[in-house]
Amino acid sequence: MFIAILTFGFDSSLFANVDESLLRVFQWKNNRWENLGGTASLDDRTITVYADSLSHFAVAAVPVPGAVWLFGSGLFGLGLLRKRTAVA
Repeated sequence: MFIAILTFGFDSSLFANVDESLLRVFQWKNNRWENLGGTASLDDRTITVYADSLSHFAVAAVPVPGAVWLFGSGLFGLGLLRKRTAVA
């Protein structure tokens, strides 16, 4: 089995107000983005991850599940409000 330790550098200004524990590496695999996790350091501006294959990778900040729920609920509510306004 092929295992690589990959370290990516990133522009820390993109994640200036983000807790480093929220940073993740995603790999494009099987026609979808897979979350590989990773260990980030804002001071060094790097994130390290283990991968079993090479392809396209992306670094992103993943919000906590509660924030996703709140954001999704807000969008759902706006969608209902828009439908109600369009009918009236």
